Amino acid sequence: MGTDISMFAEVRKNKKWTKVGSVFKNPWYHEDRIIDKWNQPYTDRPYDGRNYDLFAILADVRNGTGFAGCRTSYGFNPISKPKGLPEDVTDEVRELLWNDGYANSYYTLKELKDYDWNQNVTHVGVISETQYVEMKRTGENPNSWAGDVSGWDIVVVSADTMGKILNKTISRNDRIKYYVQVDFKPITYRDCCYNFLEDTIPALEELVPVDGTEEDVRIIFNFDC
Repeated sequence: MGTDISMFAEVRKNKKWTKVGSVFKNPWYHEDRIIDKWNQPYTDRPYDGRNYDLFAILADVRNGTGFAGCRTSYGFNPISKPKGLPEDVTDEVRELLWNDGYANSYYTLKELKDYDWNQNVTHVGVISETQYVEMKRTGENPNSWAGDVSGWDIVVVSADTMGKILNKTISRNDRIKYYVQVDFKPITYRDCCYNFLEDTIPALEELVPVDGTEEDVRIIFNFDC
């Protein structure tokens, strides 16, 4: 079962936090619709995608694992463990977060920007023999891969074993489709969370009040699965 995030933004003015954005219940849709015009579309919900790498960084959620517990990486260094909700969270945000959610936490915009997004992570996954050969040829990571594959005619082997098959130092079974468990070339956290850094962070920057600081803007979130 997948994991999703519920995230809202708050701004502090005159020492009081206020939820950003207003919503109303639209009977024609299964979700809330933003009705104000302030900094759309990143007002009421700054981020609502499903990026397990980002979840790992924000709250150590799905850190190195994906669907059904499949290993996806060697893990990320989270900004922090879940901190719970701030004592002064607005009633509106408290009500809108998932009641049965977990890993409640929050960060100011300053905390998000001070974090080292240039750290490296090594992802792991299963790719086809064709993808493996291309990866070895180019030195580049494939565009897609799986956490695992199965089937009556499928065998998942290590990169070492696949190398021996290709070099013909061990025999190939022509009735089998080979897939390879590999470690990919390390990439930066920034590359893993491109949309969050290129869309959400700049939108949050626009929320900084006049005469305020990046500590006057924060995100509050939890997770559900």
